[in-house]
Amino acid sequence: MYRIDDHIMYGYEGVCRVLFVGHPNVPGLNPEREYYLLQSVKRGTQVYTPVDTQMAMRPVLSGDEIKGHFAQLASSSISAELPADTKSAAEFYRSTLQTQSFLKILLLFKALLERQKRQMEIRKTLSTTDLRFFKQAEDLLCGEICFVLGMNAPECARLLRETCEK
Repeated sequence: MYRIDDHIMYGYEGVCRVLFVGHPNVPGLNPEREYYLLQSVKRGTQVYTPVDTQMAMRPVLSGDEIKGHFAQLASSSISAELPADTKSAAEFYRSTLQTQSFLKILLLFKALLERQKRQMEIRKTLSTTDLRFFKQAEDLLCGEICFVLGMNAPECARLLRETCEK
């Protein structure tokens, strides 16, 4: 269970700070259930979520853990796993992002970056589906990297792309 002031990764919100843990007196929420009140670090928005939610949550990684995942990139790939058809691809991307696994999302980003480069070589672009999930993966990764390593968004995007292109 997380405590007040912990920083966690939550769903598509990315890095959030825990503001409250308990039984809030808020209309529409079950007074019998325990909730977190989370504040998005990037947007400043707040959301209540049940402590026992099915939405993936995990502690924010340390700088060493992020660097360790970067080091694993050279020997890992999921490019062969990417579905060719749009419907299957969207489900694969969505389920990968929902895992909240930094490494899986990093590998997805790398695979889509490689696909984007191949498409550019033949003067094409990524599909709308690929592009949407590519951006979501980049946002989640950069949000955590920026927060942990104290970088701004352009520096983080550059680091992420350079790391994946090695």
